[in-house]
Amino acid sequence: MKPRGLLLWAVLAWLGISGCNRYANFSLPSPPPSLPAASFEWKPDAAPSLSPGGWDSEDVLNPSVLRRNGEYYNLYSGYDGKAWHTGLATS
Repeated sequence: MKPRGLLLWAVLAWLGISGCNRYANFSLPSPPPSLPAASFEWKPDAAPSLSPGGWDSEDVLNPSVLRRNGEYYNLYSGYDGKAWHTGLATS
């Protein structure tokens, strides 16, 4: 790290500013008791969604799932080792 970057990092650390600091105490609310319990069955898939060498082969994060017309849409970020991309996975 260059001295200038190190100085900036030290100042931000001293001020308590970091990229994830505002999410440090994040938690999802508990579901309402009126909802039925969900169950899942995991099965291996011969053709996985993420494949070696794909545009999201190095890292994936930031999933945002929504339901529309009985289907689920998952928008997420994928990294290929050089650039970030936005992907869509559907149910």
